Amino acid sequence: MNLLQDRVTREKALQKLDEEHQRYRQVLEATYALSEEMMQATLEPLHKELIAIREQIESIKTTALSQEKIEVTERALENEKKEQEEKRSSARVRGNRKKEERSPKSRIRWGNTDEEIRKTVFEQLHSLEQKGKDITITTIKSEVPSMMRYVYGDKALFKGIGDLMDEYKDAKNNEEKEVEKNSTFISRVIELPNIDNNDFDGPGTDPDAGAMPIVTVEQEAAFFRSE
Repeated sequence: MNLLQDRVTREKALQKLDEEHQRYRQVLEATYALSEEMMQATLEPLHKELIAIREQIESIKTTALSQEKIEVTERALENEKKEQEEKRSSARVRGNRKKEERSPKSRIRWGNTDEEIRKTVFEQLHSLEQKGKDITITTIKSEVPSMMRYVYGDKALFKGIGDLMDEYKDAKNNEEKEVEKNSTFISRVIELPNIDNNDFDGPGTDPDAGAMPIVTVEQEAAFFRSE
């Protein structure tokens, strides 16, 4: 009787433990499920924000790559345009040079007399100096080849390039002196007093002297008759 009662008591105790364990398990499962839902609810906005940020980054990368491609293309087109313009410019320069080379130079009228020829030679040398060229035999041969016959040869008026340069320098000095002389003369003329000025009475005038007596024709004739 006692054994049967003990067995019944033990079975009830075990059944009660099973029930408590089942309730405890349900509570744990419910707690885990709630925690998972809460965590998912908390992380979902972050996940969406991360996705949006990633999309923005990808969009920026795509835009940057597209902009870079556009800039590279524009630079390439600009460089190609510059190269074409440089080629056209070079072609025009070469064409102009060829035209200049082909076009005959104007004929120089040297003159008939030695003095006229010297004057023309000095004018040509002055023109070369204005162009920034040094006066040498090489320059004369390339720029004014017809002048060579007056420097060397049968019609030479100068004893070589040295004598030519000496006479040219003397001519320039004389011209400068003449210009300076004329400017000095003009300045002296400008400084002369104005005779129409009331302050300038002229030589031999006396402001206190009376008026000059007037002699008539009859008086002058009588004076000659008395002689």
